Amino acid sequence: MTKYNIIEILGDQRTKVYSEIETFLTKRFATDGITFHSITFLDTDGGDEIEQAIRNEAVAKKAVETAEQERTKAEVEAETRIIKAEAEAKEKEILALAIAKSPEILELEWIKKWSGVLPIYMGGDSGGVMLDLTKLQEVTDQIAEPAPTATPAPTPEPVTDETAAQ
Repeated sequence: MTKYNIIEILGDQRTKVYSEIETFLTKRFATDGITFHSITFLDTDGGDEIEQAIRNEAVAKKAVETAEQERTKAEVEAETRIIKAEAEAKEKEILALAIAKSPEILELEWIKKWSGVLPIYMGGDSGGVMLDLTKLQEVTDQIAEPAPTATPAPTPEPVTDETAAQ
């Protein structure tokens, strides 16, 4: 027991200390022909101060374990983000090489992302303009019909002694 202090004996080293005691007693009693079976400690109270010290130590160890788990989690998340970023960069590199070799891929990507809605107007380098007149008519109709305005509320008349008496 002198290898341990009271906080270790009553705290986190309790199982180890009890095991060493049982091992020691088994060997010691065997020299006298006695078979040791088990030992029970009935009073293991170290007092309020010792008990509080053991609780404080347990809380501190738990805080360290929690911090370690959070650090490990942060490292894993960072590694995951790096792997994703590297994969995206590789994907973009492969697409860029494919477009350089075959520009039709760019047209295919444009078609994949197209919503299917034609623009109201389109222009180009040739100077010509292509108009979708159905959409243009809807826009014109919206401009031609002014939005209804709210009817102003009547202004209240001032209250005089005569009107108040009525």
